[in-house]
Formats: sequence, structure tokens, C-alpha cells
Amino acid sequence: MKFLILPFSFLAVFWLILSGHYTTLLLVLGAVSCIWVLRISHRMKIVDLEDYPIHLVPWRIIYYWFWLIKEIMLSTWTVSKIILTPKSRISPKVVWLPADEMSDMQKVIYANSITLTPGTLTIEADNSRLEIHTLRGDMLEPLERGDMADRVRKLEY
Repeated sequence: MKFLILPFSFLAVFWLILSGHYTTLLLVLGAVSCIWVLRISHRMKIVDLEDYPIHLVPWRIIYYWFWLIKEIMLSTWTVSKIILTPKSRISPKVVWLPADEMSDMQKVIYANSITLTPGTLTIEADNSRLEIHTLRGDMLEPLERGDMADRVRKLEY
């Protein structure tokens, strides 16, 4: 039931924005339509924990996004220096990082965050680890320390 409250709110606000009219009849019809859509969705079993990650803590996600944006900017600067410096050495490295204490949602967030950060790429993921490619070996240091993994683990209740 808790998976239906937020989608109902989203649908209701979307209905209000699209209609632009706030008469009693339209509000009632909009509420009935939203309930009907959610009832059909619930019977089709398309609204569940995997499709709608309500178990993530919203304020932690916002802090994580700001932290990730900072990391992306720092990595962008590092990769730019590597590219623009003629004598810089590129030493690609591929390693497996553990991800066994994470839920499936956390693994997806972790793998995508690594891929979003310039100079690193998630190549493969299995049940307990992620295969990571980096432009240089020193880019692995923060990942091996587990900074990003710890932050991702804290995103869920």
C-alpha cells in the first residue's frame, strides 16, 4: 500500500497541472482516474519495490548527488590534465571491487556512479563484485578505500 501513496500524489499533481481547471467535478474525476490507474497497475503487479525505490532516504540521496557532482568535477579536472599534458602517462588498470554487502539497488547506483565519474568505467557486475576499468592506477585509490561504496550503502533505510 505504501508504494501507491507517492505515485498517487505524482499522478494527482500531474493531472492538476495538465487540466488547469480546479472545479469540484474535475478534481473528483481526476482523483477517480488516479485511483483507477493505480488499481490497474497494482493488479498488473507493475508497482513494487524494484520499480519504485521508496526505501531510499531522500535527504541522503540529495547529499549524495552533491558529493557525486563534486567528485565528477574533480575527476574531470584530472582527466583533462592527463589529456592536455603531453608527457603524462596513461596506465589503464582493470580490477574487481567487492559489492557483496549491497542490495541490487545499491549495486546499480554504485556501478552507475563509477561510470559517471570520468576516468573510470564499470565493465561488468556480478552478485558480489564489480569489474572496474580506470585510466590510471591512482584513480583506483578512492574506490579501493571504499569512500563511494560507504556513501551508497547509507542511501537505504
